Amino acid sequence: MERLQQIRAAYDQWAPLPEQMFALRDDPIANQPALRLLIEEASPLVNTQVTAITEMIDEQAARDFVTAASESETVTGGVTAEQVIAGLKAMADYRGSLALTAANIRGYLATGDPDFKTAYEKKKADNDAAYAALLKLKGTLTPAQRANLDA
Repeated sequence: MERLQQIRAAYDQWAPLPEQMFALRDDPIANQPALRLLIEEASPLVNTQVTAITEMIDEQAARDFVTAASESETVTGGVTAEQVIAGLKAMADYRGSLALTAANIRGYLATGDPDFKTAYEKKKADNDAAYAALLKLKGTLTPAQRANLDA
C-alpha cells in the first residue's frame, strides 16, 4: 500500500505538467526567448529605422533637382543633383539591407537553418556599408533628414 501511495504522489505531481508543457509549446513567445527578444525589442527598433529612412527618402525624392540642367548644377541648399541622387541611393540601400537583415534573423530563429544566419551576416555587412555611405553624405541632407539620421 505504501508503494501505491508513492506512485500516486508522483502521479499527482506529474499530472499538471503536461498541460503546462502544452501551453508553453503553444506559446512561441514564452518558449523561445530569442523570438521574444526579436518581437518585443528588435522589431520595434527596425520599424523605427525603416520609418525614419522612409521619411528621409520621401523628402529626398521631393527635393527640386529635376529641373537642374546637369548633374553638377547646384540645386536646393547648394547640393548638386548628383549628390541628391547619391543620397537617395544610399537611403534606399540602407532601408533594403536593413529589411533583409531583419528577415534573415526571423528566418533563422523560426527554422534554425544556418543559411539564414549566413545570409544575415552578408546583409549586415551590406547594411553597414550602406550606413557608412549615408554618413558620408550627411552634409548634403536637409536638417530634417539629419535629425532622422541622428535619432
